[in-house]
Amino acid sequence: MLLAATAGSDRHALVIEHQLRPLFAFFRANALPAGIYATGGDFTAAGGIEERLAVRIAPVIDQLGLWLGGARAHGPALIRVA
Repeated sequence: MLLAATAGSDRHALVIEHQLRPLFAFFRANALPAGIYATGGDFTAAGGIEERLAVRIAPVIDQLGLWLGGARAHGPALIRVA
């Protein structure tokens, strides 16, 4: 599984490592080593994502693709930034 979280500020950035990862480990879920954390500033007013978030998401999606079944046939993840 891919762990992801959003919150209002960077002060909650460790929620994935200190809360979600131990919780899902208790339930014996297989989680990727990388997680994605975003704040309100990572999203546009139109509901899209800022480029800096897309840059952080792309390698994690590629890692997920490798974990689920091998190399992606069409190269790195392409994320549309609104």
